[in-house]
Amino acid sequence: MATYIVRRLLVAVPIFFGITVIVFLLLALAPGDPVSAFIRPELRTNEAMRAAIIARYGLDQPLPIRYVHWLAEAVQGNLGYKAGGVGLPVLDTVQ
Repeated sequence: MATYIVRRLLVAVPIFFGITVIVFLLLALAPGDPVSAFIRPELRTNEAMRAAIIARYGLDQPLPIRYVHWLAEAVQGNLGYKAGGVGLPVLDTVQ
């Protein structure tokens, strides 16, 4: 019985990483600009403001580095930021 559980856990690890890669790639390659979700339409934006948001959320990093950072944050419970919520974490908005 113990070997069965250990085998199932060993199989679960690559499946977990496969699912996280698929989810990350789907989110990263989705159409649209993720920066526009953080900027309210009534505000006039300039390139300096957009560059600051891109740097703050690490969108200027290569995709593999962004994946490792995203996975490390997700494992710690940080699931990202609410779009349009001025940088509010997702878990703070869920009641």
